[in-house]
Amino acid sequence: MGQADCTACPEGKYCPEGAEAAIDCGENYYCEANSGPAQRAPCPAGMSTGGATTATGSGTCSAVAAGLWIKIHGWSSSDPDASGGGNVIDGYHNPSGGSTDPIPTAANSEFCPRGKTCVAGVASNCPQGSFCGDYKLVNTDKTINLKINDADPDLNLVVTGKCTAGHWCEEGATSPVPVTNTGTTAQGLGGLCDHGYWCEEGTAKLGYVSGGGANDPTPPAACPAGTYGAGVGLRSEAECTPCPHGFVCATEHLTDFRVAACPVCECPAGQHCPTADGAAKG
Repeated sequence: MGQADCTACPEGKYCPEGAEAAIDCGENYYCEANSGPAQRAPCPAGMSTGGATTATGSGTCSAVAAGLWIKIHGWSSSDPDASGGGNVIDGYHNPSGGSTDPIPTAANSEFCPRGKTCVAGVASNCPQGSFCGDYKLVNTDKTINLKINDADPDLNLVVTGKCTAGHWCEEGATSPVPVTNTGTTAQGLGGLCDHGYWCEEGTAKLGYVSGGGANDPTPPAACPAGTYGAGVGLRSEAECTPCPHGFVCATEHLTDFRVAACPVCECPAGQHCPTADGAAKG
């Protein structure tokens, strides 16, 4: 085969001398047309081709994805040199991507925010029934703590765990006690257990459906028939109030027994109320 039979190397590939076929430029590299090995160019630090192996020019390099960092030009996950890139360290996240270090700079990263946990640079909402009240949390059992500022004691706390009994915690809660006992909004996402219900430690929002996990939270529990829950913030079934004599509390999660609030709670004429199950009995 003579030189006249050679074909120009296409963009996105490179051709060593004597090559019979063009070779893909490779992840995090780009190759313009007629490139040989020496013209195979790496993306700058903090940049990638997004998994593409046939990038054609410098414009195809963009900020490395959130959760990742690249320090060595052209580094990819297949590179055995772990010092060149990888996942952002737990407890941090870089939502804008483009990081060049495992602990990213303030320009493109921040500590994992309150109400979230961060693993491998990706932030997730604190799960229902739990709270994440500090920065840099990895999960609700283990934290990475760094004393940030002696002048701000809140920044020095490592606070995470289950929502306090008598309360429920929504995804992303930052406090175990999301409201005060007067019902005034305080902080976090959640609230006092509502009228007619009681909430044990680690309770999720009303209507929450468990995924079947052994550690899944439960939604608020209804005060059973024969009782009512007039107040908010009840912590156990024992704090539900027994229905008084002369009234019927035959259904669960009642909030009041008086006729104005519960017309069907009045004991029918000629019957005794209540029985153990809250029903009327002749």
